[in-house]
Amino acid sequence: MEDLMIKLEEWGAILRKHHNDMDNELLELYLDMAGYSGILQSKINRLEEKMIGGKSFTTH
Repeated sequence: MEDLMIKLEEWGAILRKHHNDMDNELLELYLDMAGYSGILQSKINRLEEKMIGGKSFTTH
């Protein structure tokens, strides 16, 4: 999951760099993807807490 978030941040930097050249739909798509990845990470963290007492199995 962290890899996905890092990749989304990289894509976001590229999108911001070319902001004047892209349409709003593409920017909205990126923002939606970033938001969903954050929500998923939060849910994973809560499940880890419930299942194994906070020991992470998705992070190094």
